[in-house]
Amino acid sequence: MIREFIIGNNDILCIGIYGMGGVGKTTLVTHVYNELLNHLNFSVFWMVASQNFSILKLQNDIAEAMNVDLKDEEDVSRRATILAEALKKRESPILILDDLWNDFPLENAGIVRGSGCKLVFTTRSLKVCHRMDSHMQIKVETLSNEESWALFTQKLGTGTPLTPQIKEIAKSLVEECDGLPLGIITVAGSMRGVDDICEWSNALETLRQATWGHDEDMQFDKVFRVLRYSYDMLKSQTLQECFLYCSLYPEDHEIERDELIAYFIDEGLIGRMGSRQAEFNRGHTILNVLENVCLLHGGIENFEKRRYVKMHDLIRDMALQIAKKNSRFLVKAAFESVNVLDSEIWSEELMKICPLSDLRALKRLDLSGSGITELPEGMDRLTNLRDLSLSGTHKLQMIPEGVLRCLCNLQRLKLPIFHGNVKVRGIEIASLRKLELFQGKFYNINELHVYLSSWEKSSPGEYRLQVGDSLHSPKGNFEMEKSLQISDCQDLNVLCDSLKKASDLRLCTVSDCPQMTHLFCLACYSRPLAQRLEVLNLVCMNSFHEMLLTRKCASSSSAEALTTDPAPQANTFSYLKEFRIQHCHKIKKLFTLPLLSNLQNLERFHVCYGQQLVEIVQVPDEDQEATSSIIVNTLPKLKILNLFRLPQLKSFCSSRKLVCESLKEIHIEGCPNLDRLPLFREDSPPPTSLERISVSREWWETIKFDHPNTKDVLTPFLLTLDDSNSPDDFDDW
Repeated sequence: MIREFIIGNNDILCIGIYGMGGVGKTTLVTHVYNELLNHLNFSVFWMVASQNFSILKLQNDIAEAMNVDLKDEEDVSRRATILAEALKKRESPILILDDLWNDFPLENAGIVRGSGCKLVFTTRSLKVCHRMDSHMQIKVETLSNEESWALFTQKLGTGTPLTPQIKEIAKSLVEECDGLPLGIITVAGSMRGVDDICEWSNALETLRQATWGHDEDMQFDKVFRVLRYSYDMLKSQTLQECFLYCSLYPEDHEIERDELIAYFIDEGLIGRMGSRQAEFNRGHTILNVLENVCLLHGGIENFEKRRYVKMHDLIRDMALQIAKKNSRFLVKAAFESVNVLDSEIWSEELMKICPLSDLRALKRLDLSGSGITELPEGMDRLTNLRDLSLSGTHKLQMIPEGVLRCLCNLQRLKLPIFHGNVKVRGIEIASLRKLELFQGKFYNINELHVYLSSWEKSSPGEYRLQVGDSLHSPKGNFEMEKSLQISDCQDLNVLCDSLKKASDLRLCTVSDCPQMTHLFCLACYSRPLAQRLEVLNLVCMNSFHEMLLTRKCASSSSAEALTTDPAPQANTFSYLKEFRIQHCHKIKKLFTLPLLSNLQNLERFHVCYGQQLVEIVQVPDEDQEATSSIIVNTLPKLKILNLFRLPQLKSFCSSRKLVCESLKEIHIEGCPNLDRLPLFREDSPPPTSLERISVSREWWETIKFDHPNTKDVLTPFLLTLDDSNSPDDFDDW
């Protein structure tokens, strides 16, 4: 019903979906969101409000979803104007805002009424729906008895037999959940695999006798009672403490499993075992149990495919209440304060803590996302610190020299990158010999070299390194666990010297380096660096004109010119999954044929804004005539091909008929001299994977086909571009 109103009724621009916590509002709008994603005529964006809502945060979320840059604009009104203009350019924009607690003026967030933008939000309060002036209010009701039982048996699974006696007890358990899906799912998870009638009877009695004491809010008393029962059913104190620890993260946060388990280990929640890997295995086992009993929800991040867990906001509320009474920590999420420990917002209990400099046994300090402008006094005395996170502290101006050297036991260090101001010296980070994870920005390329030189003895298992302030990696790329971005380096010619120690690098972005002419020299192509890369981005380099330097660079044993064909080794770029090159106007040909044959794992290929690019794949002149009719199957895993604003491009490969059987999407625009659709074989049906060919109508009418029926065969896949849906920049491709 909601989907139909959004798509088919232009008079309803704001829909409020309300109901008590845990009733399924988020699940409902998630289904709507996923369905709308499949409609090409709509631009749909998802944001989460939560209790810590602010206009500034919502503006940032909208900007991130639409890939709008607001980092240099601090004025809220001006930011709203920028977002409003960006929304107007989108085709039929739909914003979905989950978990809204209070009303707010839409215009303050850049959502202008009457502009064609539609808003769907969820809330626990009908009053919020009215105050938001929603055109339609939809209440999500609790489940009927029949629906509740069906959900319970589904989540319980077929592996738990229900005898007639147990079935009666189970139905009573379900009745205690009062039709609330979250409670039903959680109780079912706790009882999964239980076949002893005594345990079922005990579970029912325990649930009936449980109390919570929320007299001021009787609506949620039974809800929390059910959730508390599931917590009490965790037989192990380790399981309970690990579960409560998850509430330290903000609402709706996707908690990366490996990061969370590392904290479990460092906090002593997981006892020491024979190896770090054994401790991680134990941690994954604990999280699996918490997922299986439905106290945590598991998922896989889209780009990196990393596993994460999430905690429902009601379950988190329950966990925080338990932790406040029984555990060793307090939480204040999304809190910005320059003086973190002295803030009056914290309870009196926290105020009893001694000064930071006296916390000599402290192992983990997480100030990520806080508004601090300088490090707390006494940081240099925390010599037992294992984990320090300053991610997202964009107002932090600097780290005094010498402080990090004092933290000699650090194993994990996250400094602000992207829009952060903090830069470090290579020798200071190199002094931290125990680092297993490092994220940070260096002053210049020489400081990076100093740090990388220290890797001869050991290197961190995970790192995100940055030089320069420009950021050109596509959204999500730089979160890869072994990443490097280099930008604004005036004297960088090739990457050989910079990266010879980073043999396991997965992602590399180089941008705005005006003197860089080549990627690697021949000698470096054979190193593990070029063999392990998965993502390579080359952006805005005015002198870049060839991928391979046909002589050895100064860092190689000699620098003589090559006398033989500079063919790369068979494993050069063999791991590469994504290649992007943009605004490199001097390059005329990208790959040699031998290098192209190495790209067996390439899935996404983007070439944009190249004024002089004539051909993608170059074949030596002496081979052209003899092989012009050869059909070569290539790029066996390529799914996405984007060619954008390449005015001189004439062919993908002029002397070969290159064919790719795995293509899913092709986008071509601004390539007037390209007269054929690349990578297609006309004497056979199109690839079964093909979904879309996005080109301009004018170009489609002028391109050549050898077989008269080919154009008709491909027309069902055609999506013609015009000014309204043509991408404006590289990241939209």
